[in-house]
Amino acid sequence: MQHILHVFALVGEPAGQRLGQRILFMLALWHHRHRSRRHLADLDDRELDDIGLSRAERWAECAKRFWQA
Repeated sequence: MQHILHVFALVGEPAGQRLGQRILFMLALWHHRHRSRRHLADLDDRELDDIGLSRAERWAECAKRFWQA
């Protein structure tokens, strides 16, 4: 999520003010989801246990498309 906030710091105006900003926000959010799910897929069983997820929960999350929350 830090990346998303960085995008808005560059834009310099509050989110939702202009269509271009909303588009940038959605692109950054989708990129964040894609990257997070890719990292989640790489976790081993010990790391999954550390964050309290099962293999099934991991794969259910990783199976989502980038636009799905």
